[in-house]
Amino acid sequence: MEYDADYDLGLAVIFREIIQEIEGIELTACDDFECRKYLIYQPSTKRNLIKDGMTELFQCYTDILMDEPIPVDHQSVENGG
Repeated sequence: MEYDADYDLGLAVIFREIIQEIEGIELTACDDFECRKYLIYQPSTKRNLIKDGMTELFQCYTDILMDEPIPVDHQSVENGG
């Protein structure tokens, strides 16, 4: 299931678009060096959600769309090494 042919991010792009359409929250789909897919939330002045709020939001959508639970975790993202 590869929805995003340009960057090969598949399900992450679908989740991003669903959440953006329904919740109005801008997310960035990306992957790491081990090809794990991520959604990154960049806080904004419009809707600054805290860690617990984002975890609850992601869990809501993963529970609806997936048969098996997907772990939802929080990490601080840094640029560079």
